[in-house]
Amino acid sequence: QLRRWREARDRLAAGMEAFPGASIFPHALARLLAAAPDAGVRDGPRALRLVERLAQGERTIDLGETMAMALAELGRHGEAAGVQRGLIAAAEAEGMRDAVPRLAANLLLYERGRPCRTPWPDGAVP
Repeated sequence: QLRRWREARDRLAAGMEAFPGASIFPHALARLLAAAPDAGVRDGPRALRLVERLAQGERTIDLGETMAMALAELGRHGEAAGVQRGLIAAAEAEGMRDAVPRLAANLLLYERGRPCRTPWPDGAVP
């Protein structure tokens, strides 16, 4: 929330080291690496590796959203849009209507060939 992206990256990486079994750290790091406004923080290939590893153990809308962000960061906008469409359908089916506008906004970015530059909505804490 403080928009100190480099510090956040370093702290999340340290959290991964300190708590190797906790998925919160690699997931938040993947999202930051995929969508940080600071180009010096983004690392699409690393973000995708992290999220792919996490997807072997869990499948959530939140993780799928991070996957789409990583794909878009890598220029794979069509794949990102496909993932995002599936997330919107899942959110609607699960009654998560409050998530749909945010998911739809990112879908629009991907359909236009643009990446996401908002890792988390304002007020959201990873």
